[in-house]
Amino acid sequence: MTSAIRNIPHELYHGSYKEIREFLPFRYEDAAGIYFTDNFDDAVDLARCNCIEDGDVPTVMVAHVDIKNPFLMYGMESHEISFSRRDELIALGHDGVIGINPTTGERFEFVAFDPKQVTVTEVRVLAELSEAPAI
Repeated sequence: MTSAIRNIPHELYHGSYKEIREFLPFRYEDAAGIYFTDNFDDAVDLARCNCIEDGDVPTVMVAHVDIKNPFLMYGMESHEISFSRRDELIALGHDGVIGINPTTGERFEFVAFDPKQVTVTEVRVLAELSEAPAI
């Protein structure tokens, strides 16, 4: 395993049904961590899927995520990290997780354990977006 797979992209994306400037340290009551993708289109899809109530506005947060020692998880294990599993990983010195597709070896998910690791740099309301930003 090369160290390149542990490198965190400069920009990551978080799709939601609302604007988030400060994250909580969990996805919802049963899943620990703050979840991101490096694929803008995936974040857009997630944002749109999360809009289920009147007043929800699909939104993508662009963020710098400071994960220094990620634990690598393969398959769907990273998708819903329990609080006890997060605590075990923190005790081992990890501050986040990178989810990896075991078939392709591609990274598909980045999970920070602490909101202090996340700096939102931009908020993009999807009604204002016609396509992914130029990179």
